[in-house]
Amino acid sequence: MIGLPPRYSTYASLPHRTREERLILFWLAAESLDWEVGTATPETLTAFTHFSLKSWNEQVSIDFSNDNIELFSVSTGVQILDFGRNRQNVIRLLRALHTVDAAISPEALQFAMEERRPPHPSGRRNGPPYTQPPRREWICPGI
Repeated sequence: MIGLPPRYSTYASLPHRTREERLILFWLAAESLDWEVGTATPETLTAFTHFSLKSWNEQVSIDFSNDNIELFSVSTGVQILDFGRNRQNVIRLLRALHTVDAAISPEALQFAMEERRPPHPSGRRNGPPYTQPPRREWICPGI
C-alpha cells in the first residue's frame, strides 16, 4: 500500500464469543506473535509489531465497539510504501486468532481474563480487562 502513512484495514467477526472473550483472544493472538500490547480497553486493543524483515514496527489496532470487529495496521514513522506489510500483519493476526480460538479451553480463557483484569482499588480483581502503558512524566530540573 502507498499512503502517508501506509495502512490496511478489514473486518472480522467472532459471533460465538462475548466482547470480553474477543478482547482476550486477540490479546493472546498478539502475544503469540510476540507483539507488544500497548493499550487495551473493553472496546479496543492496540499492539505494536517488532522490527524484522517481515515487519517495521507497525501499530495494529482492533476495535470491538460493534458486532463486526475492525482491524487496522498502520505504519509508524515516515514510511511511504509498506510492501504489503500492513496487510500481512492483519492476516497473521487473524491466523493466530483462529489458532488460539480453536485451541483454548474455557478454563484457560477464564484464567486469561482474570489474569488481565486490573486490580480494583479495594485489591480485588473484578474490573473490566484493560491495561494502560505506564505514565511517562517529564523531569525538568529547575522548574
